[in-house]
This record gives sequence, structure tokens and C-alpha cells, in this order.
Amino acid sequence: MTSPVISKVTSAEKLTWSNNNTSWQSVLKNNGERESLPLLKIVAPADGLYYIHLMASIEKDGKVLSKPFTIPVKVGTGEVKFDPVGEVSVDQNGQKVIIQDAETKD
Repeated sequence: MTSPVISKVTSAEKLTWSNNNTSWQSVLKNNGERESLPLLKIVAPADGLYYIHLMASIEKDGKVLSKPFTIPVKVGTGEVKFDPVGEVSVDQNGQKVIIQDAETKD
């Protein structure tokens, strides 16, 4: 028995994908074996810290289960300046939160 895993990668920064494999479907077997993943290549506009967002989804018992991952990628050897990807705000408890645009699914 196998289940298809649907994956998609995006980035909030201005990264250039040198290939078009930003989404793919792979097979995950019940014993944990899986197909090899595609090679993802990006080109950064400058040295610094970038974030790649990966969303993996699988359908189980008629429901779609999704898990987001954020992968930091450091380019170059210089010092990294941390800039938030979204708008920094403070919640009712005084905790800093970052508000980002959501991606909707049609």
C-alpha cells in the first residue's frame, strides 16, 4: 500500500529557482521507504539568510493532512542580519509575533 505525498516549495525572498521543480508528488510506502526527492536549485541575489518554505500534504482516510516546514539557507560567509519576513507586532500578552500573508487554496 502506498500513499502519495504532495510537496510544494516557496520562498518569501527574491530567490530564483534554476529549475521548475517547485512542486512534486512522491510515493511513501507503509514501511517508510520513499522515492528520492528532486534536486532543488536556487540562486540568491546576494549573500545572506534566506528561508525556503516546504508544505507536504498526504491524504489519509479521506482527509488531507499537511505539515509546513521552514528551511533556513545561509548564502556566503559574511555575518547574517536577521530581518523578519513579515510584519512584527505585539499580541495582548506583550509577546512579539510576526504576521505573514497566508496562501489560500482554491
